[in-house]
Amino acid sequence: MLQPLSELLDQKLWSIPVSDYLISASLFLSIVILAPMIIRALLNLLQKIVPDESFKDLIRNRSIRFYRWFYFVLAAMLATNSFPLPERVQFVINLVSTSLILIQILIISSKLIRFSVSKSSLGRDSDGHMTAINQNLASIMVIFVWALAFLILFDNFGFNVATLIAGLGVGGIAIGLALQTVLGDVFASFAIGLDKPFEIGDFVILGDFLGTVERVGLKTTRIRSLGGELLIFSNSDLINSRIRNYKKMRERRIVFKFGVTYDTDQSQLEDIPSTVKSIIDEVEGTRFDRAHFQQFGDFSLDFEVVYYVLNPDYNTYMDTQQKINFELRRRFIDAGISFAFPTRTIDFPAWEKSLNAPDRNPSEMQDRT
Repeated sequence: MLQPLSELLDQKLWSIPVSDYLISASLFLSIVILAPMIIRALLNLLQKIVPDESFKDLIRNRSIRFYRWFYFVLAAMLATNSFPLPERVQFVINLVSTSLILIQILIISSKLIRFSVSKSSLGRDSDGHMTAINQNLASIMVIFVWALAFLILFDNFGFNVATLIAGLGVGGIAIGLALQTVLGDVFASFAIGLDKPFEIGDFVILGDFLGTVERVGLKTTRIRSLGGELLIFSNSDLINSRIRNYKKMRERRIVFKFGVTYDTDQSQLEDIPSTVKSIIDEVEGTRFDRAHFQQFGDFSLDFEVVYYVLNPDYNTYMDTQQKINFELRRRFIDAGISFAFPTRTIDFPAWEKSLNAPDRNPSEMQDRT
């Protein structure tokens, strides 16, 4: 019985022994059946080992997975390698199967790149304001990885990649010169996304313009001004400008001045700094720095006060300053101290002397005037 079986295996079909067909078929079925089980076990093991919950969710949601065609292509490539096929046929099979396997690997690599970029951006930006820029950056990285992988693949299969690279280089230079401004803005958007000088929702001042950042795009950034109009800046202009970002403040330093009249009593004048200090210390959320009699003004004795509002919010600062102003005025009224305002006193001593002289004839006074 073994001899007929041996004879059957030795028989050739299209110049290939039947035994080779059976070996290739067995290898094909084994890979198709066992490979998914092995990969699924490895992913489950990876899910248990990796502590990152977001990465575990990536596996649970089957975002990282091998498609069914991948197993068939892998099995076909390995099964035909032990098959005595013509060289040209074997070359085509290896090229197609290797390309498809590479596509599967690149699909998973792309998802991992996007996941990594998203993860790093969320780590630095809890609000996720720069998601669009990070996604664009991830897309460029994915395109670069795909292009590099296929260039290496074609080079390994004997294709002349140097000519293709040279053509792409010349075309890239031409496109770069034509789109120099646009590409400058695009790369500037990536610089904003990575360096994060500001984020969506930040209140910024750029020269004479101020407002709240609404959107950061690939080419332009949109800022909503206090008046309500939309200001649009190119990204390259932004990174070359001096930006004042008020949302980055931890606390707000306040300097304000006031003046009292020159007829203020000396003892009252000396008590003013301590009075101002006590007023600021009583207001919650402030830190007093200093209060000094600064200078003799044209019509007032000028004081300068410096303190800190521990909350950088502008409305909080205005509410705090209002409380200080109300209390300062109330205490000055109680103490009989007057705030100075612009006044001018003009003396006419010769005129007053002539009016008060008893022996002066009115007609002479008229002539003198």
